[in-house]
Amino acid sequence: MAKSVTYSSKYKGVVVNTTDYKAVNRALLNRKEELERLLIKRFTMIGEECVRIARESGSYNDITGNRRSSIGYVILHDGKPVVNGASKQYSGTKGNGEAGPPAAEALLKSLQAKFPWGIVLIVCAGMNYAAYVENVRHKDVLTTAELLMESLVRKHLTNRGIVK
Repeated sequence: MAKSVTYSSKYKGVVVNTTDYKAVNRALLNRKEELERLLIKRFTMIGEECVRIARESGSYNDITGNRRSSIGYVILHDGKPVVNGASKQYSGTKGNGEAGPPAAEALLKSLQAKFPWGIVLIVCAGMNYAAYVENVRHKDVLTTAELLMESLVRKHLTNRGIVK
């Protein structure tokens, strides 16, 4: 894009830069927007897969259905949600899981404030006792999904040169 022109006039050896910096800036902004769209698309694929794995591979006994129903994700771009992986209601043996989706939405909304810039993927289990079940009872709520997320990020982003 940069072009130099040498003029031979009374000023010998004068080099004039004729680069169109507005065109350079437009090209960079277009590339940035393209990379952001690609990153959001990849994060959506990763978020869907992680939520699916977390719901299917949970090693806990979900009696009310709330814990499994409270698993969801959101993708933020500069603090604003661009993709909501809506949590779905699952029934347990003694409940219909109706408290799960609102708990996931509340937790995801509270976590949004912590990430005011950049593109962020958040996967959560919204029920307040999910961490207890995982840490004290040693049951798998999100651990398998977290490990999967790390491998999927390496596979889909670092191998393609998007992120180092």
